[in-house]
Amino acid sequence: MSDLITRPAESLEVVEEIQHLVEVTDHPPVLITEQQVAFSTAAAAALPRTKPAHGLVASIRAMLASHARDVVSAEDHVPPRHYPGRREAFLEDAAMAREMRRL
Repeated sequence: MSDLITRPAESLEVVEEIQHLVEVTDHPPVLITEQQVAFSTAAAAALPRTKPAHGLVASIRAMLASHARDVVSAEDHVPPRHYPGRREAFLEDAAMAREMRRL
């Protein structure tokens, strides 16, 4: 099951001595001017808001909606439905046990 069918393509060579490589670059050091820093900062900064604040829009919308509700006639108004409160099963069992004990 563990038979090796093919042999490795190349054997790796072991390097005994350490070689130090130093790359020589001909580029001068890069200098960034104050104008370049100011320009890049201005490009990354957020723009001032041109649209009105969301709170202002929401308050105006609420005023208009309340006015529209007042205009609706009483005949069109449907009272909200009443839903009984939920009771958990363990509370229901305890209440039933108390009632049965009273009988």
